[in-house]
Amino acid sequence: MLFSSLAPKLNLGTREEGASGINVNRPLVFSVKFKHFYYLFILLSFPPFILYSQSSNTKFKAGLESGIINTERFGDGLFFRPFIKISGHKKFTNSILKIKTNVSSEILDLKNRVSGLHLFANIEYAATFGHEKLSLSTSAKNQVHFIKSLKKQLFNEFQLRIQFVHNFSTVYSFQIKKWLIHREQVLNVKNRLTKNGQQADFIIKYFGRNLWKLGAFYEKTDFNYPQNINKHQWRFGPAIEFNYNKSLILSAAYKYGFYKNSPLNDHQINFLIGKYLFKKTSLFLFAYYLWRENRNSTSDRAGINSLESYNHISLKVGYDLKKETHIYIKILFEEQEIFQRGSTVSTFQGMFGLLFKYGDIF
Repeated sequence: MLFSSLAPKLNLGTREEGASGINVNRPLVFSVKFKHFYYLFILLSFPPFILYSQSSNTKFKAGLESGIINTERFGDGLFFRPFIKISGHKKFTNSILKIKTNVSSEILDLKNRVSGLHLFANIEYAATFGHEKLSLSTSAKNQVHFIKSLKKQLFNEFQLRIQFVHNFSTVYSFQIKKWLIHREQVLNVKNRLTKNGQQADFIIKYFGRNLWKLGAFYEKTDFNYPQNINKHQWRFGPAIEFNYNKSLILSAAYKYGFYKNSPLNDHQINFLIGKYLFKKTSLFLFAYYLWRENRNSTSDRAGINSLESYNHISLKVGYDLKKETHIYIKILFEEQEIFQRGSTVSTFQGMFGLLFKYGDIF
């Protein structure tokens, strides 16, 4: 989305649209350039074990979004956003490989003549060993925005995630997650942010796909900004998540964050609900909210922005014209903190979208 390079974001789950990942974030230095994506696409196209796969499925999606946009910083205007998405998976005897790549551009008619190009790639591999399941995933994102008044702005992101699950029975299981997220923004100066985190959850699964997750998390964030050189932040607290997937899709997650040596606490909420109202008509509501409590308004530590520094709400109504064609109307509002302290970007978008789907094309 527009200005996500100004204020990167992180959801509670493996994100695309919900907390559960249902399609309904010295420090490591990593700069994602176009050549990295070139090498990555070669790797995705020719995995050495492809000859041994038992089944595969590749899907291709292409479409566009267009509508009105209103921003607090850059003014009002129209936008046009074409995109291409390729995803696929390959199954083996006890494991599965998933691949996802996205390419999109943005053309905006604002007073600052903003345009952009977004690249994204993700690889996930999961294997089952008896009662245990191990999954590894890595993703890279590169965004470039051309803004007349601010010249060219680059935003790079790299993520590495590891997850281990032990199933005690068909109902109870235990999960450990570990993640590394590195982000950098380059405009006139370079800002870097690196997060190392882990979370443990006890999972209760019932009636097939419905489940509760009860756990705790701990994460350390390293900030390397010109105005805040090499500062650190420790955040920890309880986490709870609920998923329901029957007559409707419902996903909700909540984290309460304490900060070491800081008067700052926060509430992190992720919510997704979706349902087919009729045979071909669907409705989805997604909301993310971060509410901070500062017990000492004069504390300098409270001025450090984390990856979760944004609020987001969107409503989408879709209609399946055909099996391969989907149209939708979407309303989106975001309020985000950028790297510089005390600065926010608010964005409202009302859009019409058209999506074409093709399956098993390779």
